[in-house]
Amino acid sequence: MAMHRARVVAIGGEKDMIRLCQVMLNNSDWMDDVEDTEDRPPLTLEELISLIRTRAQVEGGPECEFYYGMLTQRIYGQAEADSCRMHIRQEPCGLWTATFAYASEEPFQQEDWMRFHLACGRLPMLALRASEDYALAKGMLIFTGGRMLENWERMDECWMYLISQYECGYPPEEAVGHLRRLEEMLEMEESDLTVDELLVGCMDNLQDIADHAAAPETVQEMMQQCLAQKDYQGLFVLQCRVAEAALWDIEHIGRYLATLETVRKAWQEA
Repeated sequence: MAMHRARVVAIGGEKDMIRLCQVMLNNSDWMDDVEDTEDRPPLTLEELISLIRTRAQVEGGPECEFYYGMLTQRIYGQAEADSCRMHIRQEPCGLWTATFAYASEEPFQQEDWMRFHLACGRLPMLALRASEDYALAKGMLIFTGGRMLENWERMDECWMYLISQYECGYPPEEAVGHLRRLEEMLEMEESDLTVDELLVGCMDNLQDIADHAAAPETVQEMMQQCLAQKDYQGLFVLQCRVAEAALWDIEHIGRYLATLETVRKAWQEA
């Protein structure tokens, strides 16, 4: 059975992250266990995150950072508990992101994430999903305004990232063996894309996203301008750029680019 992997990023303000955490705890019926008195101040974001992780470990074990059932009370999908990762942080430009990553024996269930998107007040979310079976659905989904949009770009780069992890951790000769199998899959799909072109595409994609994330002060200024001019489409584009940096894990771009360059050289020599 093919394994499926997904990575999802929600983006907004700190209050949005608090609401997101409250939704997750409500869906797992844990907010009922939190004493609600007038004397007690509302739970902070840090306290909510801690509760989510505690609940996740109870349900899924010590490696589980969020429990898939927290997304919605009626779920269609599932996740390998020990693969579930959640990270909430403030980005340099001031926006906040919540990043979820997990593996599953079932394909990405967009219905679960749509319900989560709606419950979180239609908080913008970007998702990457791919399967070990190269022929199955892969690429980016965008949840915004109560709708889901499919982005047909960078589907192959998405597969290389989620499934192959850019061949990080493998010696060059072993990575070349993996790429030979990938070449066979590309031929079976009658794709015009070559392995070398895909490796270059991965590097170009990472560099492009990193370039957009390189000037957080400029992004902050541009967001303020969009708000002042009520340019909500422009604001959404800027939010997506920030979310993509988390989605594609640009924090580790140095490692990814170095691996891709080494693997490409080995592939060309082979």
